[in-house]
Amino acid sequence: MHAARRRNDGIRAALLAKFSSVPVLETYRQMAIRRQKAKDWQQAIWWVERGLALYGEQAARPESVDDLRNRSTAYQAKLTAPTKPRRKVAPPNHNAEPANPTIEVLVCETCGLSFDRVVVRGRKPKNCPGCRRPERTAGGVAS
Repeated sequence: MHAARRRNDGIRAALLAKFSSVPVLETYRQMAIRRQKAKDWQQAIWWVERGLALYGEQAARPESVDDLRNRSTAYQAKLTAPTKPRRKVAPPNHNAEPANPTIEVLVCETCGLSFDRVVVRGRKPKNCPGCRRPERTAGGVAS
């Protein structure tokens, strides 16, 4: 961290020597915005503070410093704001019974009698419950 600060001090001194002020450096604003989009408020604040330290009071454009200060205030507010729990959206349950079940009338292919059943997804039965073979009921093979 200290090496980075010394490096920034060297860059700042070189910019002041050449331009007599620190020109607009978009890097700090851009990185703060990147961190903002990722909702990484601590890193966004770090980039803003780093930019403010580099500009100091010798910014060529004061509006750049104002923008960083406004961002810092907004990011601090995001950090101190109480977190809202995210609403959990329950995945659709395709196996659940519908709220208002629809009854359909089917005709048994074996005995010809009609029988009622609740409409559900999947294949319709061809036989009434009385004609269905016991080994095929409940989706498994009886032993």
